[in-house]
Amino acid sequence: MKFDSSLSAKEMAFYIKNLLIKYFPDKKKLPLNEKKLKQIINLAYERQEFCYSNIHDKYFNEKGKVFFNHLNSDHFCAFLYFVGNSAFKLNADKIFLDKIFYLNKIMNSVDIFYTVELPAIFALAHPVGTVLGNATYQDYLYVYQNVVVGGIFKDGINSYPKLGKGNVLYSHVSLIGNTHVGDNVIFGSNTFVQNKKIKSNSIVHGHYPNNKTKVLKDKVIDRYFNVYK
Repeated sequence: MKFDSSLSAKEMAFYIKNLLIKYFPDKKKLPLNEKKLKQIINLAYERQEFCYSNIHDKYFNEKGKVFFNHLNSDHFCAFLYFVGNSAFKLNADKIFLDKIFYLNKIMNSVDIFYTVELPAIFALAHPVGTVLGNATYQDYLYVYQNVVVGGIFKDGINSYPKLGKGNVLYSHVSLIGNTHVGDNVIFGSNTFVQNKKIKSNSIVHGHYPNNKTKVLKDKVIDRYFNVYK
């Protein structure tokens, strides 16, 4: 598998640094040195390469050639998440973490906090307006625009959704609260689910509490993803 990037890791570090200066002109120096930033960028690249090598889509991976274009906003949205989450795992300073999270909001209109654990294999398709909260996610997740995955706070407890392997969330899908989703599930556009259990191999439509499901006969993984080898 060949991975091509529009910017080298060194160029990307310079690019990220200058974006933060442009969008946050607070005259505060980045609270991490060049070595730490390079380490974060390299880890983010590794994660992006593995992720995109599993997506069956000409915009991410075509005929075994995996590519990352920093001028493709879908690519860069996912990359900024990888940068923030990788920086969090490497114990970067909170100012850097907050700025990377905020930068993704400014540039791509998404809300994916750096502590959120997205799976290793996922795809974001023009995800403007999407909010992915602290749910439990699994591999082969495909997310479109204006999707909300969030919790419900009740009796001092936050309840978040748990998603299975091979889930597709089309536009304006909301999964809220104690929602448990099985494997190989597609949520149709404008579907709202709250505090429900969704069986594996389902297509889901409609609004809570009157959601309707039917059997999904094919496989999300076969339709959207390649199994990494």
